[in-house]
Amino acid sequence: LEQLFLLHQSYDNFVEAAQVGILMAAHIFKFFAIRKNHHFIEGAFDEKTITFNQKFKGKDKVDLRYELLRSTSPSLDQFDFAEFMRYIKFDEDFNMERFDEKGYLGLLTEIIKLFNKAKHYEYAVPLYKILSLYYEREKQYDELKNVHIDLAEQYSLIHHAYNKSRHFAYYYKISFIGKLAGNENGREFIYKFNSSKGFVRLQTVKEYVTKYVPYSLKIDKDDLIIESESLKVTDEMKKQGEKLYVIITFVNPYNPPEAKIPLLDGKPNYFLSNTNINKFSFVASFTPNKEELKKTYGKARWNSYAFTWKYEKIWHTKYAFPSLLTTSVILQEKTEKKEWNPLQTACIEIKSAIDHLITLCEEPINISPLQQKIKGVIAPEVNAGISKYVTTFLKPLDSTEDLEYWDVIKDYYTEKDANELRELLKHFLEVGRDAIVVSVKYHQYQAQGLVKHFIKCFNEMRE
Repeated sequence: LEQLFLLHQSYDNFVEAAQVGILMAAHIFKFFAIRKNHHFIEGAFDEKTITFNQKFKGKDKVDLRYELLRSTSPSLDQFDFAEFMRYIKFDEDFNMERFDEKGYLGLLTEIIKLFNKAKHYEYAVPLYKILSLYYEREKQYDELKNVHIDLAEQYSLIHHAYNKSRHFAYYYKISFIGKLAGNENGREFIYKFNSSKGFVRLQTVKEYVTKYVPYSLKIDKDDLIIESESLKVTDEMKKQGEKLYVIITFVNPYNPPEAKIPLLDGKPNYFLSNTNINKFSFVASFTPNKEELKKTYGKARWNSYAFTWKYEKIWHTKYAFPSLLTTSVILQEKTEKKEWNPLQTACIEIKSAIDHLITLCEEPINISPLQQKIKGVIAPEVNAGISKYVTTFLKPLDSTEDLEYWDVIKDYYTEKDANELRELLKHFLEVGRDAIVVSVKYHQYQAQGLVKHFIKCFNEMRE
């Protein structure tokens, strides 16, 4: 664990290093618990300090300090030690420096620094509380004062982080297909790439796979074929032993509605939305019978909104992120798939546009992304934008003519979906008007022409 602790730090995987540190601290705490005569743990299992009883692998009573430790690690209780033993080479000499009060408290201080480097400021708070409990019991009031000063600064970091954009990591699903993958044939993994150096592009991940996968599997680079999620995997591909197919897909953390992430200034709490994550989603558009539609409607008309379906895949990982490692295997039996027809897809797109505009209109205003969004949904240059949904799916109330693509639309059209689209469009007009008002208020002088263009396009859309 010490070696993995240092290895993660050398790669700037600070939150993973901190998670390893938490596991080390948990083992040391249990070591103290076994030696009940040890001064550090003395009184830890006294009824006055026990918050509640809980069963782990035995019938141990849980001390408040251990419970605080557990609150900083999503996978502390579930991690399988054997799975990552192959990554570590053990030395014969066992380092006992951690196994005393000074070493343990020093380890907690190191972990706090790592959480702060990773901008996971909230995870450091419980560790400060553990230090506070110890110094209070030992009547080391000068140290206790310093801990409370540091804790106040920690809360300040958290407060300021809520007013700034934080980005912890980017995630990619990587699948291995073919006998050359050995035991990993057919298995899928989520790989976490920490974002300390900015956005992690698909090309960067391809270079990573090209560099490390042939080396670890002892195969030739020429035998490696990198594909996207659109590749249809067959049993024949899994059985063949000439090529290794690696499928790379960008995915996003998924929080189901039942998770009920609390809002902060109208937006989901970023820290809670991006920690303890074990579900990831991929959303894509597709067109059934594409070639047939091309023949029927011609090249210029076949890609109408009337034919654009959407699907979402949700994968569950064995371990929650952040974890001790930057990868976790996907539990394939739990994979979910959802599908939406073009009318439902239109509703989803408009909801997304509404939410995005509302967020961009909140203080403090960043005028550039707001104007870019207005340009994309109200004054588009490439396509007809939101207004195209009206002409595609909704006809005037006094019209007796069918919609242009009615032969296709009628197979999935329902009044319920159409009414939802109407209500969303009304809401969109309200939000769009408010967004333009904000744009007028905050725009720079040289952008007067752009703002006038927004107003003209909005009035045309409203009509």
